Amino acid sequence: KILQQEEGNMTSVVGANQFHTMVEHIERYDELLGQLNQRHQNRPSSTTAHYEKIEVELREHGAEMMAVAEDVVAKERSSVNTMLLMSQRIPLVFLMVLLIVVIYLINFITRQMLQPLNRLMESTRRISEGDFTPITPRRRYRDEFSELAMAMNHMMNQLAYRHDLLARAQKLKAVGTLTAGVAHELNNPINNIMITACMLIEDYQILSDQERLEMAHDLLNQAERARKTVRSLLEFARESEIQTVLLQVKDLIEGTLQLAHNQIKLMNVKIDRHYTSNLPPIHGDRQQLNQVFLNIILNALDAMPEGGTLTVTASHAKEEGFIAIDFSDTGTGIPEHILPSIFDPFFTSKPLGKGTGLGLSVSLGIVQKHGGEIRVKSHVARGSTFTILLPKAKVPAQLQTKEQVQTS
Repeated sequence: KILQQEEGNMTSVVGANQFHTMVEHIERYDELLGQLNQRHQNRPSSTTAHYEKIEVELREHGAEMMAVAEDVVAKERSSVNTMLLMSQRIPLVFLMVLLIVVIYLINFITRQMLQPLNRLMESTRRISEGDFTPITPRRRYRDEFSELAMAMNHMMNQLAYRHDLLARAQKLKAVGTLTAGVAHELNNPINNIMITACMLIEDYQILSDQERLEMAHDLLNQAERARKTVRSLLEFARESEIQTVLLQVKDLIEGTLQLAHNQIKLMNVKIDRHYTSNLPPIHGDRQQLNQVFLNIILNALDAMPEGGTLTVTASHAKEEGFIAIDFSDTGTGIPEHILPSIFDPFFTSKPLGKGTGLGLSVSLGIVQKHGGEIRVKSHVARGSTFTILLPKAKVPAQLQTKEQVQTS
């Protein structure tokens, strides 16, 4: 009855064939026990030989049942051991899978966070170099990083606007500084015009036609001289859109020196020029670069109140692809402890009311916008050297050849 009740479980353990064999052995064993009991009741005096035969067969079937039972126990033990081993391995496998999932999630989340952070760090580096190009979105949805990028774009727009305001303020200051020199320069042709005009009025009757014509030409020449002086100042002060064009460094420097010519003459400063021949052109805005050169020249003049020499050099820089423009004065120099601060906005070492502290800051911003930089070397009582590095314009060889042929 137990075997019939547990047939399914037993069959799953020992198999159907083994189960039927075991049932046969038990049934035969039970049958032999019944025969033995019946013979004992009916014939108590049966022979020993007959009992021994039943006993042998009982032992055989008993041994077979024991073997089957041992096999069942062994299989059960093996099954239990297998289950125990599986129960030990499942947590390990689960932990390994969990570890892999955690590593993947950490990597995914890290990449999702670090990529925008790296872009923002790159943008801050560009901002520090004067590049205010807006950050372009890369995600279709808005998240915290998108909000931060929009805030940084707004900040860059405001910085660019404030920088333009500072540049205009510094330009106005430079115009004010040049006014004294321009006034002195205008005074000479105006005096000449007045003297010539008076002579013409007084001696008009006794002058020949040729002499009158010569005096009229003299009036025109002096008026043209005054107009050139005023025009150069107006061109510098005029507000215009930024126009990036090919510029020759020598022409750019000479134009700025001409603009500051009167101030240089008033300060009794000698200009020493050194230009490397066949320098390649640069890309830039003429007005902005004129403003940079003028700021540095005026600072050099302020550093030489008793006069001196300003050496201007344009040559190939040690850095590949750059042109170096040096402005070296023989002035008072800059103390070493304030040298790191000279490009900070509103920092000035000049007396109160004489400097705004914007010139070098604005100049550095303009040069950085052009892809260059400004370097300074200075020794107290020996003078300073400001070096402006500007990238060379990459002009195709064929175009350069055509320009050289046209020039020749």
